[in-house]
Amino acid sequence: MTKSLYLRLPFNPELLIKGKQHPLCSQSESIAQNLQLLMTTYYGECKFDESFGSPVWDADFENIASINVWRNKTAKALEEVLKAKEKRLSAPIVTVNLSQEELRNELTSSFMIKRKIEIIISAKIEATNDLFEFNTEFYFSPISFD
Repeated sequence: MTKSLYLRLPFNPELLIKGKQHPLCSQSESIAQNLQLLMTTYYGECKFDESFGSPVWDADFENIASINVWRNKTAKALEEVLKAKEKRLSAPIVTVNLSQEELRNELTSSFMIKRKIEIIISAKIEATNDLFEFNTEFYFSPISFD
């Protein structure tokens, strides 16, 4: 199998219009790019497919009563999203970790507490049966304190 069959994100149609080669990437890189896009998109954001997105954003700005319940529910929901939206992977196992961090704004001397989510995905690449691992983390739900 050829190593670079997939277009690298961000997609630049101007290159193709000018007859130039768009940067390519491997299947693993393409899957990772798609997962990052999927994880950082909320449902309804993509007008062509309103089911494209991540259940993580359902809890944005919400009080989470039980972190363990939320973590397990979100991990299972993400596994279902992966089965539906990233068919190049099989048997995905998702781990979700949630923490809070206090960040200081140097300009205003105010503090902000933000939730930080870490998503770890282990799966098999369907075409090659190779192990695939993906890890991302990002902040959501800002709460400001002066």
